[in-house]
Amino acid sequence: MRLTSFTVTAIFFATLLAAPLLSAQSPGAALSQEQLQQLQVLQQENQQLQQQIGQIQQQAVEQNPDLLEQNEKLQEMILESMVAGGFDPEADMRKMDELRAEYTQPETTEQRKVALQQEAQQITTRLEQAEERAIADPKVQAAGTKLEEELIATMSRIDPNFSKLMEQLTANQEKMRQVMGLVAP
Repeated sequence: MRLTSFTVTAIFFATLLAAPLLSAQSPGAALSQEQLQQLQVLQQENQQLQQQIGQIQQQAVEQNPDLLEQNEKLQEMILESMVAGGFDPEADMRKMDELRAEYTQPETTEQRKVALQQEAQQITTRLEQAEERAIADPKVQAAGTKLEEELIATMSRIDPNFSKLMEQLTANQEKMRQVMGLVAP
């Protein structure tokens, strides 16, 4: 089983592979009641799997604090690579905070909220593109692979069923894509 460097990064900041698939549904595609129920069951299973994986990860970090240090270095490398690529992720994150603050103000109109959402989406897209480019850097890939291997090894030592949990999570996500018509069965 292989995880990407991005996935390893995501493990440390959110539950592993927690991206909501419902937002990726094809435009105009309506789901039947049965499909919605299937998705709900799969989402519940995924939440349980993610919780188990998160607990294993927490134990891994407690048993091997070097993982946190490696992750911090990896994050620094990604940021440096993003900046070297002409992006300013810190400014983008500050702007996102400003947008979020304005959005939550009671006096913000619905029209303004829509504009804020659109601007936030543009910034998010720019950050994702910058991160993709940074992760393509061979030095970043090497650091990510090293962290990934140590994290997986530690998690596997803690719980011999870790690989099975990851396989089940991946299988569930694929089933969700199929149910939503994003991929052929």
